[in-house]
Amino acid sequence: MHRLRMFSLGGGGPMDDDDSSSEDQRAPLPTLAEVLYCPPNPDGSHKMCGNCFAYATGKGQCYIHDPTLVIRPTSICGYHVFCFAPLKMFTSLVKMQPVKPEFSGLQQTEHGVDCDGCKYYAETGEATDAGEVSHEVGECLATCDSMGMPGRVEAKGACARWKRNAEKELVEFGGGEEDEALPVGDGGEGDEDELELED
Repeated sequence: MHRLRMFSLGGGGPMDDDDSSSEDQRAPLPTLAEVLYCPPNPDGSHKMCGNCFAYATGKGQCYIHDPTLVIRPTSICGYHVFCFAPLKMFTSLVKMQPVKPEFSGLQQTEHGVDCDGCKYYAETGEATDAGEVSHEVGECLATCDSMGMPGRVEAKGACARWKRNAEKELVEFGGGEEDEALPVGDGGEGDEDELELED
């Protein structure tokens, strides 16, 4: 029978799933599918609300979130699906229960996200060779494959477990504030200016 390896993101190495000597049993890391991993955008851009099919650029509205919530184009959530030409306005909205930001993982970023800017991404020096476009390939230490090893991802991909790599951002972009979850505004006048990042 195949035995799944367990990993702790807080340090420590892999452990067997039936290791009764361990004081705290950890669940196995999720697979790439379970964290909604998406390959790189076709145009090479960072993943962000501004290039997602569910975002309307005119009002900063998202189709799956509360329509009164003003969302900046450089925000991101776990439901991102790339779109070459996002709508300026939604012509109609189907009545649906909006997803709460704390469940979608909605957060403000400086310039969008990709695996390369994530703290769980580890470079391997490998690259894919898919036609005319070549992408760097690395390992995601926050996921595992069917053998219990870190998931293989492309540097410009992204998933719902993305977490800012402060050290890399300081080198490439000159720093910036910590990316955090956005609060829900009530859509009232002045909300756009009053939205502040919470801990």
